[in-house]
This record gives sequence, C-alpha cells and structure tokens, in this order.
Amino acid sequence: MKPTRPNQQYPRSIPSKIVAMYAVFSCLWIFFSDSLLDLMVSDQRRMLQIAILKGWFFILVTSILLFVLIRRYVAGFKEINDKLEQQQQKLLLCQFSIDMSADMIFWVDKDARVFYVNQAACQRLGYSSEELCSMNMADIDAGCQSEFWSQHWDELRKKQCLRFESFHRAKSGECYPIEMSANFIAYGAKEFNCAIARDITAWKQAEETLRESERRFRELMEQVHMIAVMLDEQGNVIFCNDFLLQLTGWTRDEVMGRNWFDTFIPAEIRDAVKSVFQQGLSTGEISSHYENGILSRNGVELPIVWDNTLLRDASGAVIGVASLGIDVSKHRILEAQLRQSQKMESIGTLAGGVAHDFNNILTVIMSCSEMLRNKLDNPERATKLADQIYSSAQRAAKLTRSLLAFSRKQQIVTQAINLNDLIIQMHDFMERIIGEDVEVKIVLSKEPLTVLVDRGQIEQVIMNIVSNARDAMPEGGSLIISTSVAHLDERTFEDGSTTNGMYALLTLADTGIGISNQEQERIFEPFFTTKDVGKGTGLGLSMAYGIIRQHKGWISVDSRLGGGSSFTVYLPLIGLRDAVEETILESSHHGVETILLVEDDEQVLLATVAMLEDSGYHVLLARNGAEAVKLFNSHHAGIDLVITDVIMPQMNGRQVYEELKKQDPHLRILFTSGYTFEVLDRAGIPENCPLISKPLVPQEFLGVVRSLLDRSK
Repeated sequence: MKPTRPNQQYPRSIPSKIVAMYAVFSCLWIFFSDSLLDLMVSDQRRMLQIAILKGWFFILVTSILLFVLIRRYVAGFKEINDKLEQQQQKLLLCQFSIDMSADMIFWVDKDARVFYVNQAACQRLGYSSEELCSMNMADIDAGCQSEFWSQHWDELRKKQCLRFESFHRAKSGECYPIEMSANFIAYGAKEFNCAIARDITAWKQAEETLRESERRFRELMEQVHMIAVMLDEQGNVIFCNDFLLQLTGWTRDEVMGRNWFDTFIPAEIRDAVKSVFQQGLSTGEISSHYENGILSRNGVELPIVWDNTLLRDASGAVIGVASLGIDVSKHRILEAQLRQSQKMESIGTLAGGVAHDFNNILTVIMSCSEMLRNKLDNPERATKLADQIYSSAQRAAKLTRSLLAFSRKQQIVTQAINLNDLIIQMHDFMERIIGEDVEVKIVLSKEPLTVLVDRGQIEQVIMNIVSNARDAMPEGGSLIISTSVAHLDERTFEDGSTTNGMYALLTLADTGIGISNQEQERIFEPFFTTKDVGKGTGLGLSMAYGIIRQHKGWISVDSRLGGGSSFTVYLPLIGLRDAVEETILESSHHGVETILLVEDDEQVLLATVAMLEDSGYHVLLARNGAEAVKLFNSHHAGIDLVITDVIMPQMNGRQVYEELKKQDPHLRILFTSGYTFEVLDRAGIPENCPLISKPLVPQEFLGVVRSLLDRSK
C-alpha cells in the first residue's frame, strides 16, 4: 500500500512574482510616460503638473494591482490553511484511533525494528512506548526469528497481508497467544509493516473448554451401552459411537458418510422410518421416542428403542437428527421368559389343586386296599386284585409327586451327600437303563462335591435325563457324565435367581439326534415332548426343572440338531459341617392311645379311622375345627395325639392347634394335607409341628403316629 502526499494549492514564488510584476510595471510606466510627456509637452510648468498627476495615477493603479494580487494570495493561503487543518484533524483522529484501539499495533521497519506502538501494546506487554521503540520484533514475538526475517519480509511484500498465530512475551515473562495481521506499506522509498496483534487467550481457553467438552461428550457416548448416532439432512451418518459398531459388526470407515436408512433399516419399514425423519426435518418436530429395528452386518434384525432430538445451527435452522438407541433384545428374551414362567406357575397352581383332590382319593384307595389285603383269609385271586389296586394307587401318587415337583412345591427331605458317590452308586443302574448300544463314561471331580439334597429326587432327575439320552440315541452312541466345581453369581442366569457362591456341576452329554432351538425354549414345559405319541408324558424334564429349582439350583440345556445334547445341573455346594442327618428308627405301629382325628373329607376320615383302629388306637372323630375344639374340651385329659387336616372351611388346622394349646400347652399334633407346600406356608403351619403329605401310605403314616406317641410330653 502506498500513501499519497497532501496537495499544496499555492506556489512558494508568488511574493517574488508580485515584486517582479511591480518592478517591471513601474519601470515601464516611468520610461514610457516620461518619454511621451517630453514629446507632447514643452512647457515646464505644465509638464510638472502632468508629472504629479501621472504619479498619483501610478500609485492608484499599482495599489489596485497590489490589492488584487495580495487578495488572491491571501485567499489561496487561507484555503491551503483550511485543508492543512482538515488533514491534521484526520491525522489526529487516526492517531487517537490507533492509540485507543483494543488491539496491539506495531509499526516495524524492514530491519524488524519497532518505531511506533500504541497504548494497548504498552499496557499488555508491560513496557513503555520508549522501551518498545528501542526493541526488535524478535524481542517481543516468540515466533519471530532473526535469521528468517528477510524471508518473512519478502513474503509479506509479495502477499501484502499475512495472518498467523504466534506468542508474545510480556515484560513479566508471561507468554500469551496472539493472532497477528501483518500489512505491507510502501511510503516513498521506505517499506513498513503495520502489524495488528490481538490477544486470543480467552478465545484459546474457550476453544480448549470446547475441546474438553467434546472429549467428555465423546467419552460418554463411547462408554454408555447405548447406540449414539447423528444424521445430516440427507440421512447420512456424521457421528456414531463404538457401541453401534460392536453391535452391528461394521467398521467406522464403512459407516461414516453412508446413508443410515439404506444401510441399517430393514427394507419393509425403510420408507416409513425415512418418512418420519423427513417430516421431522420439514416441520421442526420429531417423535422423541419410538421403536424400530436395525440390521447388523450379517442381516440379523435387532430391536432398538430410540430417543431422538433435532440438531440445529446457530440460527436455529434444522440441520439433522441425533438419536440414542437401546438394544432391547435381552429385554424381549426376559419378557418371553417371564411369560413362560407365569404360564408354568399357572400350570403349577392347577397341578397343585388337582394333586390335593387326587391325594384325598388316593388316601382312601391305598388305605382300603391295604386293609382289604390284610383282612383276606388268603384267597389268592382277591389278594392279587388288592395288590393291583394298591400298585395303581402308588403309580397315581407318583404322578401327583411329579406334578408337585414341576410346580416346585413338593416337600423335600434333604441330607448331605457326595455327588460323586451318588453317580458311582447309580452307575450300574444307569447302564441297565441306557442299554448295551450306548457307552457310559464317567469323569468325576477329584474333590468331593457335598450337596444338601433330597437323594431320591436327585436320582429321579438323573434317571429322567438318562432316559431321554437313551431315546435320543436309537442307533447307539455315548453318554458322558461328568462333575466339576464352578463359582456362580446372580448374574450367571437370566432371571438372577441364583445366589453368589460355589456350585457343583453335573453334566450329562449324549451324542444323540439333538434338539432344535425352538424345542430348547420349551424343553422344560410340562406335557411338552419331542417323542412320538404314547412314548412320553412330557413331565420328565419339567419335573427335573422343578426339583432342581426347589433345591436352589439351576438346570440348562445346550444342543443342536445332529450334534447331541448336554444337560447341566447346578447345585449349591455345602461344607460337611452344614449337613444335618436325621435317623428314623423303625418301631411297632400298634398302640392303645386315644387320638382325636380332624378331617373334613368324609371318605378320607373313614379310611384314616380304619387304619388307626386296625392298629389298636381309640379314635375320636371331628368333621370340622369347631367340633374338634368341643371334643377336646370334653376329653382333653385322655387325648394323647391330635391329627388334623390343614385346609378346612371356617376353622383351619392352625386355628384348631392354637385353640387346643390353650387347654394343653404340651399338646402333640400331626398335620396332614394334600395341598402344595406353598399353600401350607400361607396357612401358617408352626415350624416345630410335623406334617405328612397325602395320600397317606399306611405303613409310613402309622410309623409317624407311633413315633410321635412315643415322645414324652
């Protein structure tokens, strides 16, 4: 840039011109006027008068001439003066603007010497104007290097203006960032740099704060187990987090810039989802919460619940959409499991109710057949019929136990056993069931696996799984039974029902035909079977499931079609010191004591009375709770034992017990019931009171009665 000089309106030679003009005019006037006067006038007196007039005329003319010339000179001088004053005002305003500017301004010559600075530069750097004007630019600017100044000046001369960032050093030693605008100015033969520097410390801090905010935002988006994605107005991906990539199997390079709808949205809903997106952009409002699936790289559809918001620029115009998505695949599985659990619970409740009524019927059948067989005088045919009745009743009782086991409400009698010993003891029996075509291999843990279980029920679980393995290998194969130890916590299984601790693992793996994924989802359902009609009840594995869950364990299956099946049973490990063993001694079932029997079912009442009286006991009958209380009040001194049903109308067994204890605090009582133990828990049976389940097996029932009577009050 080249500045112009002020334009001077008058020449400096004007006074000389005026004097010269006056001298020439005077000389010419005197010469020509005197010569003319000599020619025209001879009279000396007359000549004198004319000479005087000529002198006055000369004075008048020259005065007028001088007046005109001087006036022109003064007018020109005033005009020039006014212009100079205006220029001076402009210069003063320019100087004031420079000095009062918030930006630092430096005038630097070609040799990098500072010859002018404004007040802002002095204040920010901490130097006086004189100190700065005695310094080189390299003393101030940390980015200015003397050896490269010539190169920098050539570039500035070529481009006329340079913008860059650097650092200035203050007198205090502080070094702060600046934004520099260097401007090349040529004035005559001289070259200057008018450098304007702006302190950008606050801007840099804001920039760093923004970067930190972006870093935290990105870190948050990468840490959360949610999909985070941003789309531009065309639906192209402009941001996505790692969770989306891990979930779908794509890489970041493959996703960024690609159209979201074409890449991730299933074809059948693509147009509908895209329409919602475009409508949100056009109206400025978008559905904040909705659900739609996305496709993984291998084509699997994943259910995602989305929360959405519009992206806007500084003016408020919509420029895209930001969305957070939650993968609800596990939620859907848990919902299905919950529905399945509720269905199984409903069936279990039904099974419990059926078992109650069935147990009452079986009590009558079993007790009457047992007594009938004992009373026959050995007619062979009648004895066989009685045996068949009793055998059928036992089979029916086993079926009710299976129903109750499925519903996880059967009473269990636990004892501490070594799971390894149990497998060894069952080995021969399992080989007989599995057949000669199947090889049984046993791989046991080296350490003992002590579990607190109902031995009979665990044996039943094992036999059910072994039987299924046999049916799955009609052409033969192998069955591997192994045990091991594992540490599990509540997160191991979907429902979180297991507790934290050590578990014994029993695995039964066959090489059979396998089970499909669809069948595995229903494998523990009651009455579900993969066998042909008439070859299975569908209760075996559901009963196994119920038994293991009642033991606070877990059972799982892993299988594929043509690849065999593996059932794993998890049972909590205990220390041997935690085991409680109870020995039941055999004794005579007969007696002569008086027993108060309380039962609301007439047939069960009569059958139970017959069992007791056949064993020599004297029996008082009560068909409800109120009648029992009345009889006890009249005969309590002679009553040795009270046997009562638990669930009865008006007054249940617990209420009867509480009333009778008021008369006899040392009362001996035996509860009976055909209901499930969940129902009995709600009925509030005292923990220290014995309970026997229906159907009442005569030998077992009479043995418990005798055992209670033999206890001293």
